[in-house]
Amino acid sequence: MTWKIIATDSPGSSVKYGGNDLKKVMQYLSGTDLATAFASDAANINSKTTFSSEKFRILSPTTGFSYIFRSKDIAADRYIDLPLMTGNGEISLAGTNAVNDWGANMQTFRDDNLSIRNPANTFSYILSTGAILANRIISLPVLIGDDTFAFCDAEQTLSNKTLVNPTIATWIANVDAITLKHSATNLAGDLLSSNGTKYNRKPRGGPNTFLAMNSSGSDSEWRDISSLGGGGGGGGSVSGDHLVPTVGNVLTGAWYGTSTIGGSGVWNNFLTSRTSVTPLNISDSSGRIGLRYNFTVDDDRAGFRTNDEYFTLQCNPEFYVRYKMSLNGQSDDYRLIIGLVSNVNDDFGSDDELNNKSAICWFKETADTSITVGINDGDASQTKDSAVSLSSTNESINTIKIVGDSTNSRWGFSLNGANLVYFNSEIPALTTRLGAIVQIENEDSADRSCEIYGAWWKGTAL
Repeated sequence: MTWKIIATDSPGSSVKYGGNDLKKVMQYLSGTDLATAFASDAANINSKTTFSSEKFRILSPTTGFSYIFRSKDIAADRYIDLPLMTGNGEISLAGTNAVNDWGANMQTFRDDNLSIRNPANTFSYILSTGAILANRIISLPVLIGDDTFAFCDAEQTLSNKTLVNPTIATWIANVDAITLKHSATNLAGDLLSSNGTKYNRKPRGGPNTFLAMNSSGSDSEWRDISSLGGGGGGGGSVSGDHLVPTVGNVLTGAWYGTSTIGGSGVWNNFLTSRTSVTPLNISDSSGRIGLRYNFTVDDDRAGFRTNDEYFTLQCNPEFYVRYKMSLNGQSDDYRLIIGLVSNVNDDFGSDDELNNKSAICWFKETADTSITVGINDGDASQTKDSAVSLSSTNESINTIKIVGDSTNSRWGFSLNGANLVYFNSEIPALTTRLGAIVQIENEDSADRSCEIYGAWWKGTAL
């Protein structure tokens, strides 16, 4: 039906209904915009008006279709309150094909009142909040592709994540699939070691070293394999110990501190005493095996030597000695030589004893305030090298080790299990014959003493 407008022009009066008034009703029902046609006479419905379900419609601007309002069978009147808007906006709808844009306005959802349905529309993810005391912003990352939220208990694979200061209670990791490394230095053979607070990189040891606990049991340290000692049947050689002098076999000799010249292996009947006092077996509660030498007069001596020079650097010799000096409150007026020399028969009781000899040894002369490495290549001047040194008043148990390296024509020296320090000049030559000596000498009449616990030597038969 099309509403018709009948020409009934008549203005009427303030107390009389005219034809123009009826015409406005017909224009209102036929779609005329009265607010435009009669600015002062726009319609204002101020009465309760009831529309049956599907009878209230809003026509689209151009297509001729309408939004049709359909109600449900509610049990009582219900108010639909429009929000206090501060600008133009749109009504958000739940229709299947409706696309809603909340715009720039904050939307508030109460705890447990935001539900996201699964694809089958059967169950929901319900967002439940914690009892925060202030507003908190959750920032979403800048994604470069589709992605998934990560949750605490769900089994998920994480990629491209950097964890800062995490605490991980239980962790199962495939060590062949992860890269665990130091922030600065990473070398093949490095280890992880705890410092009591955290695990850190423990640098790899030197050639032919093994990991062992230090003397205090507080940390691990690298030790040379030769420090295992032995005398023909377990002397620590990487190629095995053999008393048969077949070419390539490693020969060993040991002095165990049970008699002044009691040697075993190739040192059996091979040692000569340098001792001028009668030693005593160590009998204190330490449990150490060795001899104690008490000095009471000038030139009292302790020690031993091989009875000649039998080997060269070509044999790749190793020499190991463990000793302790006790000053008993006296000065450091004593001499010490422990090492390899080209003339073991010399007295070694005065200064400059290494002049005109080939030697590498642990060395102190009377006036020295440090024990250093004494070296010479046979020329007229000895050298005291402090690359490895110890105070002359030191009264600890000390272990010295000398290692020959024929491949590189050098000698290595280690104190108390430290890494070898190598010497390349002013050293015994490749073919110079050497013997071993251990000698500690008192240089006045003060009461001093020393203990010698053991010595060990090895060399390769050529």
